Amino acid sequence: MDLAQKLGMYIRQQRVGRSLTQDDLAFAASVSIDTVRKLEKGTGTPKISSLLSVLDVLGASEDLVESINPLNKQIPLNSLRELDRRRVRRRKGDL
Repeated sequence: MDLAQKLGMYIRQQRVGRSLTQDDLAFAASVSIDTVRKLEKGTGTPKISSLLSVLDVLGASEDLVESINPLNKQIPLNSLRELDRRRVRRRKGDL
């Protein structure tokens, strides 16, 4: 089982433990139900902001930030979402 599948299993367990349907979770996290399905299956390539929104609803986003922050510095969730929004634009000649 790879990391995405483990995360998906965790998300599903948290959702079911809170008596939420996939539709409830999608609505509360402002993501599509397809995104929730893919996250739970460990497939696709979700945006970081979508993953964080789902984890926020499940009350698990702070745990995630702590686990990926080895120096235990304060990292606001908004700064992680901002990183997701930044995309490198390529020009026709850059390929």
